[in-house]
Amino acid sequence: MSAIFFKPWIGDDYQAATRFGKRVMILGESHYEWDEDEKPHPDWTRTFIGNQISGEYTHAFWTRVVSAFIGHKPDLAEKQDFWRSVAFYNYIQESAGDGPRIRPTDEMWRKSEPGFAKVLNKHAPQVLIVLGYQLWEKIPDLGGAWDKPINGAPQTQTWRYPLDGGRTCLAYGIRHPSSGFSGSAWQPHILEAIRWA
Repeated sequence: MSAIFFKPWIGDDYQAATRFGKRVMILGESHYEWDEDEKPHPDWTRTFIGNQISGEYTHAFWTRVVSAFIGHKPDLAEKQDFWRSVAFYNYIQESAGDGPRIRPTDEMWRKSEPGFAKVLNKHAPQVLIVLGYQLWEKIPDLGGAWDKPINGAPQTQTWRYPLDGGRTCLAYGIRHPSSGFSGSAWQPHILEAIRWA
């Protein structure tokens, strides 16, 4: 398997960092095969987010991700603006199974580390928002170190990744945006992480 199978989504305005003043990448955990006739495809991430932008298809997960950054349920124009401004990458680089309750294997985690390192260095995010505590606990340290905590947040830890060329990326893990997730509760903590990245 190539180090990167699922190509990351890179919004048109990501490099310019016009929305947040920083290059923001979101890290998801994995893709799943919902339809046994549809096999994993390298453009899955880009297709799913493209469908959010076009309004052709919507899914609660993607909507909740946007809400965590803007503090409320987004309308279509807000989704479009948001996804154009960020990058998104799924850590696990193969299908984790046929439904979201299936956990990636230890081998999947191990094999996905080189792709993660390549994506960080190639796209040089200044901020990495990690979706889910399980993912936050599993991603590799890549020679980084703990950074300033986000006081008052449900999860306070941040991590500073070293990148090529002396750059760094501040990582912050939030609760997974599944049912019961409140975007408005997480927004101030995410924005604080972005501010001091």
